[in-house]
Amino acid sequence: MGGKFDITAAFQAAVRDVSDSDTSRDQIEYIDIALLREDPGNFYSLDGIDELAANIQLCGLQQPIRVRAGEDGSYTIVSGHRRRAALSLLAREEPDKWSSVPCIMERDQASPELRELRLILANASTRVLSPAEVAKQAAKVEELLVQLKEQGYQFPGRMRDQVAAACQVSASKLARLKVIREHLIPSWLDRFEAGQLAEAPAYLLARQSAERQEWVADMYTDGYHAKFEPTESSITGWLEGLDKIDAVQCPKAGGECHNRDGMRSKLAVSPSAYWHTCTACCGECSSRDGCEFLCPMVADQVRREREEREEQLARDAAEVERNRAARLEWGAAPPPWHYGEPTEDGFYWCVTGPLADGGKLLYWHEDRWEFASAKLENSSTVVCWMPCPPIPTAQSWKRVEV
Repeated sequence: MGGKFDITAAFQAAVRDVSDSDTSRDQIEYIDIALLREDPGNFYSLDGIDELAANIQLCGLQQPIRVRAGEDGSYTIVSGHRRRAALSLLAREEPDKWSSVPCIMERDQASPELRELRLILANASTRVLSPAEVAKQAAKVEELLVQLKEQGYQFPGRMRDQVAAACQVSASKLARLKVIREHLIPSWLDRFEAGQLAEAPAYLLARQSAERQEWVADMYTDGYHAKFEPTESSITGWLEGLDKIDAVQCPKAGGECHNRDGMRSKLAVSPSAYWHTCTACCGECSSRDGCEFLCPMVADQVRREREEREEQLARDAAEVERNRAARLEWGAAPPPWHYGEPTEDGFYWCVTGPLADGGKLLYWHEDRWEFASAKLENSSTVVCWMPCPPIPTAQSWKRVEV
């Protein structure tokens, strides 16, 4: 029974068998719809049944259902699963009119594999298939061609090209769909087959590790992002965010970051991967204080820094309170004390250590403290200072050049 197998000729024959099924070559038999069984190997979706039923009710059944006899008096549908589903809807309302279905009986001696391949080739021209259905179709065609090859059929050229020709898609598209079917994790594959994941993002995900696919899947399962469609652009953003996190190295212990899970958790609650992806160690992050995803290895350091800031704020507040009390006591506001460096040259009264050490009159010149009486740098550590009121003319003196 072997021989060379021409997929193009098989395709043309399949189309002719379906489109010419109402000619005199095939005799139509009317079979009770209750005896028609779906082929368990049928993987095509049964969508648009209501619309098809309305069309049949208006115009009648334009194409008989092709069947083959079963062993228990029933008949297995070869071609016409959607038509049978539509007729079942109509038969519920008008059983006398629609329960008897015009069918064509297959009586050739072709092998089951060849009959199934012929059915697939016919559907390739009469249906608009989703990428998921094309992927299933391609997998089934490849399986059938392998079985036919074992029966002695010969196929010219590469198997991939034969499958592509049968499914009427390019070989490159077929390769992408194969990657999707073989490498998508179940949760993503379910979405792909349900039409909830387009081919481009499906192919992008299929080339990632299972662990990464699961992480991205969680993003679209619960929380803020569950209401959005998983597009190629958004998935690219999350994957790039993971790349940046995985590239972070630990400066303390060496090797990969020990807070990768924390960084990923922060990324997961962000409105966009392009806004809140951690790209460096927490010890170098300007937003580390108060971050709930802070690395434990730098948490003590951040706690100490926070305590020091709080202590300094407390000291500053106490100083302000002392100055306020002094103003109330003297009945006037004395010049406030300042920290840091003056912005103008002149005389300043300075506290140069603990109050027990007292203070002194110094002169600020450009970028250094000098003695009040001489233009010589003073090495005292100035803690705080206040501008000195104008010195009376009678008490003024010239500063000595040194």
